[in-house]
Amino acid sequence: MVERSASSADVSKYKEYLAGLIAGVATVIIGHPFDTVKVKLQKHNTEVHGVKYRNGLHCAARILQNEGVWISVPQL
Repeated sequence: MVERSASSADVSKYKEYLAGLIAGVATVIIGHPFDTVKVKLQKHNTEVHGVKYRNGLHCAARILQNEGVWISVPQL
């Protein structure tokens, strides 16, 4: 059985934590725009709201045209 030193195990835990953190951030950055388009198509694509999207690409183009790209940074 191979034993690790205490510092090696700590470094491994920090690497795992950092890898999970980066993966979580990347998932949100990549997935959020798709979720925004999905919600707009589900909620606002009705006659009541007067907005009709032909498809997901048309919806994304309208979002970029009318709302732009917003990068929100939480204020501490």
